[in-house]
Amino acid sequence: MNLLRKIYGLCTAMLCLVLIAGCSDDDVISSNGTAGYLKLMVAPQTSTATRAGGLSLSNVRKVEVSMLYGDLPVTQSLNLSSAEGAAELGLESEKLELRAGEYKMQSYILYGTAKPGAETPEMLMTVYLDEVVPFSISNGHVTEVNLQVKSSVYGKVYSDILKDLSNYKEETDKANQGVTRAFDQDPELFSYDDIAEVDLYYKKKGSSERVDYHSFKVYTKKGEKYLHTDTVSTWEAGEYEITRYMLYSDKRTNMLLAGDLKDTYVNVAPVMYTQASFTVTYPENMRSIKDYLALYNIWINMDGPNWKYQGESFPAGANWRFADRPIDEWGNQPGVELSNTGRVKTLDIGSFNPEGAVPDALGDLTELEALWLGTHNDAASIENTEDMYYVLNTYELRRRGIDICARRMEIAKERSAILHSTSTSRIYTTKKPERVTLATRKTYDFAQGSLSNRITSIPETIGNLKQLTYLYVANGRVSDLPTALKDLPALTDLEFYNCQFKTFPDVLTKMTSVVSLNFSCNATMEADELYNGLNAFVKSNNKVLQILYVTSCKLEKFPEELANATKIGLIDFTSNRLKKLDGTKRRLAPD
Repeated sequence: MNLLRKIYGLCTAMLCLVLIAGCSDDDVISSNGTAGYLKLMVAPQTSTATRAGGLSLSNVRKVEVSMLYGDLPVTQSLNLSSAEGAAELGLESEKLELRAGEYKMQSYILYGTAKPGAETPEMLMTVYLDEVVPFSISNGHVTEVNLQVKSSVYGKVYSDILKDLSNYKEETDKANQGVTRAFDQDPELFSYDDIAEVDLYYKKKGSSERVDYHSFKVYTKKGEKYLHTDTVSTWEAGEYEITRYMLYSDKRTNMLLAGDLKDTYVNVAPVMYTQASFTVTYPENMRSIKDYLALYNIWINMDGPNWKYQGESFPAGANWRFADRPIDEWGNQPGVELSNTGRVKTLDIGSFNPEGAVPDALGDLTELEALWLGTHNDAASIENTEDMYYVLNTYELRRRGIDICARRMEIAKERSAILHSTSTSRIYTTKKPERVTLATRKTYDFAQGSLSNRITSIPETIGNLKQLTYLYVANGRVSDLPTALKDLPALTDLEFYNCQFKTFPDVLTKMTSVVSLNFSCNATMEADELYNGLNAFVKSNNKVLQILYVTSCKLEKFPEELANATKIGLIDFTSNRLKKLDGTKRRLAPD
């Protein structure tokens, strides 16, 4: 029995020696004897941080720590987390159960996430401690050990993209040339609303180090007139200079605009959201801006400050507002209709009683389709019911979306039926029509016209308006027409009503695409001059001309070329001095 006891004791002693000598990490961690807990606190060592050696703690996910338990090495990996996402202020590990006793920390490795295609997490930093860090584990207690990491404190940045329109305060302002340029597409077509993404280039303020950049998604908040970037990944806390921007369309299919920035800074606060802003300098040849400048020039050169609107869509006496409207969002003004791209589509200045020559700036409105330089309202001489006004007023037709080109003949016949009805519905007013005279500021054409104007001439730059389809000139002092009208391929509908022509405009005889012409109330030229001019005009347009109004013009002979106009459908030669039709013995009733 004593021998058995001695053998058992010897075996036990030998087993203990083996356990001590071969103790594993799991043996230290999984002790069922006295034990406590270790928690690692990974804190930034900002005082010695450098941009080159700094680490963003927000990228750290795990720590692998190496330590000694007596003479026994122990290695263990622990997950790291931050309080409320504030990783830059520090990380803490999960609790590690260890056997009670004395330990020494030797080194640690910080890991991030696994890169695409990799099975193991990315190793971010290995730290070998200059001096081992001793710590004790007590039974049932948690011991915290601080690990100082050379890291930088970061914050989150977003930006507001503002619009720099200073170049357009005055038309002669040519500042910042060469600072902004467009890529891949015509800068004249650049639109603020097309911006979907932006690259911002930045560097530490005062630093000579290389410039970094970051890509931002761009969005707009409802009701706000500027764009925002989304929240970006973290920037190291400190003051930065934003040096350049590059603007892209959706999915970065087009670079819209790029520009250098000066004196644009942002101070990134630690562990916070920082709002920055920068301005986009619009290209000088941006067409929507040129439209604005053109309208301003027309306004200022034609007595614009004294304009008072006389129309249906805006209050009487309204005027254009330049002072309190953003240049690129200027639309919705009396007499101005914009397209869905922000370009001026139709323009009616006749309802303002403008004065003088239309300036050359008219030629910058290159998307203009319809132009009213004076208007007349046939409904002024009849019972002004809604239906009648709807048919007679071309501006109202366009405002309501009626395709005048497609319905020329239909509309013309309706106009003729209303104006020359023989029914008993008393469509004419009881007021005796007044004789048509040269329009002045206070003259109203109650017989066939509306508010007069004082326009004297039209510039040759109208030849730039290749989209112009409708041109209406009425009740003004225009006595000649620009030769450039013949170069406008889309111009099919013309009206020159109550003008001051001494001779028939030669340019009309050189046009070949006119479908409709109203040349009424032009009684200021000799009858033969008008006759010869009309013949030449009809001859040059005989394959397309459908509608011809020549009322109240002292015309004595019927234009014989009308017999060759193959598409003519409606003519109105009332209130002239026609006696007979040439080539026939038929006499006409006296006027």
